[in-house]
Amino acid sequence: MPDTKDRRGLNTAETEMKRTQYRAILAQLAQLSDGDEASRVQNCNKRETLRLIDVIRGEEMPQSVHDTGGWLYLETAVASAMSRPATETPDEAVASSRAAAETPDEAVVSLGHLFYLAGAQMTSVLDATLETLLKVLQNPAAPERRRVLTIKAIGEICWCSAPSQERLFAQGGVQPLVECVYNFAQNAVLARWACYTLTVVLADSAEIWQHLRKLEALERTLKALAADAELWTGWDNNHAAILCGLLYGLHPGVQ
Repeated sequence: MPDTKDRRGLNTAETEMKRTQYRAILAQLAQLSDGDEASRVQNCNKRETLRLIDVIRGEEMPQSVHDTGGWLYLETAVASAMSRPATETPDEAVASSRAAAETPDEAVVSLGHLFYLAGAQMTSVLDATLETLLKVLQNPAAPERRRVLTIKAIGEICWCSAPSQERLFAQGGVQPLVECVYNFAQNAVLARWACYTLTVVLADSAEIWQHLRKLEALERTLKALAADAELWTGWDNNHAAILCGLLYGLHPGVQ
């Protein structure tokens, strides 16, 4: 994994830039005297989430170009509200947003990024999002790439978000990740990303931590994966070893 990429598959500098821009936009929204504008942007994010879910399910329906704005183009809405020039017109922004998620794979990526940046606003569509992603992950007929992207997206949704972690556990979403780890001999790529995402989803959840601790087969599997240095060639970290450390207080196979 190149050092220039973060664990979500984004260029690290680009990720930080987008995060900074988004926070600045939210700060501007908070200063607006008219709360309707902030609500409109939040609703826009939710509509975009539902649209992405439809793309993943293969059920996207034609809609007016004005129906969605997309989280990638919040600056357009803020610029309008603040009466300053925007780099794109609303129509251009929407067209770009729709073009950016033409395939289910791209929709999965966009969905993960959206929750990573705006997760606190997205509780009303969290369950539908997790349900959709878990169906993809548990579908053996789904392309490997899409399943990998789905594991990454779940990690983004649950990043530093106790509510997302709780809902994932409540929907039975932890076990499919564990199954990916168990099946490392059949698909090492899924297993590696599942190890990483499990470190994310247990970070703020004692319930998930306790659940994983009870799985004796998981401990044996993680020790085997952690001891296999070749398995983690090209990765910045041995995430099986990290997960072992979080669960059992040891890092087997790592000096």
